Amino acid sequence: MMTSRSTILVRVTLVIFFIILSVEQALADSRDYRFQVQDVQLSEAMNLLARQLGLELEFDVDQQPFDGLRSFDVDADTLNELLDALLVPLDLSYEMRGQQLLIRESSAAENGDSGDAMQTRYIQIKYADADQLLQLIGVGGTGGFLSEAGNAWLDERTATLIIRDTSTRIKDVEVLLTELDVPVSQVLIEARIVSASLETGRELGVRWGISAAGNTDSDVGFEMALTHQSPGTIRNGLVRNSRLLEWELSLLQNRGQADLIARPRVMTQDNKAASIRSGVRIPYQAQAGGTAGGSITEFVDAVLSLEVKPKITPDGRILLSLQIRQDSVASGSAEVPAINTNTIDTQVLIDNTDTLVLGGIFREEQTQTRTGTPVLQSAPLIGGLFRRTLDADRRTELLIFITPRIIPSP
Repeated sequence: MMTSRSTILVRVTLVIFFIILSVEQALADSRDYRFQVQDVQLSEAMNLLARQLGLELEFDVDQQPFDGLRSFDVDADTLNELLDALLVPLDLSYEMRGQQLLIRESSAAENGDSGDAMQTRYIQIKYADADQLLQLIGVGGTGGFLSEAGNAWLDERTATLIIRDTSTRIKDVEVLLTELDVPVSQVLIEARIVSASLETGRELGVRWGISAAGNTDSDVGFEMALTHQSPGTIRNGLVRNSRLLEWELSLLQNRGQADLIARPRVMTQDNKAASIRSGVRIPYQAQAGGTAGGSITEFVDAVLSLEVKPKITPDGRILLSLQIRQDSVASGSAEVPAINTNTIDTQVLIDNTDTLVLGGIFREEQTQTRTGTPVLQSAPLIGGLFRRTLDADRRTELLIFITPRIIPSP
């Protein structure tokens, strides 16, 4: 009597990568898989494959698919393709749960999707945050877009979503991603930081037609009054004619009445924050640690920082969320410089290309000027007769002009 002899040949190239990487990434990675078995039960073949891959195998099916002997000869580029070739013809599906491979009947995957075979789809995300889309799609049974048996993974390296579900559910996900994975408009934010005398600030308010109530009929169009306020307060207004503003600031600079300290520009996506910082680092001597003693030079920052988050409204206006911080060095003789900080959080709705004006930030500047007659002012004993030193205190106001411009999406 001849006895049938079962032969099993399994070749899985570079299996070790599956243990090192995540299961989700291994499903999609391209490798050379060869699975060849003859005259074996399905359960025996799947157990052998699971052991080769370092997985725990669990079945949730009736006995029927395991009856009888079967033969397989499959070549596949990915593990997904290999499992599909083995299980889909038998109306079986699979699900990866960590290091566990769960095999179940496809027809029992979900109520309403009976008979709809499980499929795998790879969708590369171009513009949106792939991780946020993965959370939105959800995992099967958690209230997302997938069926109870469905699952989704993200390959962060290629920003590719791997969707495993019925064809009906995959089509729903594809429609969703088509609507959400689109380029969004960007906003160019230009800031002008101007140092001006208090008199210049008041003159600007008069020249731009500011009334006591803040109403105006001028072309510039301030909506809020620019009146003198006490130090530490921040006042604001709105300029509608940016070209006129540019001309006015240039004129003030030429007259020596204002100085343009900085003009930073930054581009950001709609509803994404952008930061602008301008300031100095103040050195001071600090005690070094350890038994050796001594001192080291450390720094403390005194900055003017603006964090701007623009949001484009459906009617084409811009809602600016502003966080402003102004640091100044406090007077005193402490070893570590003390920093006074003024902050403000606010939201302003303005039209595209309008300019928001922020003021009320004051600075005290102490200057010392020395003048004299050349040569004679340096002469011993009598040099003091030919030179003089002038001490002056100058109080200036910092004006911040913020102009957002919408850059349409391509």
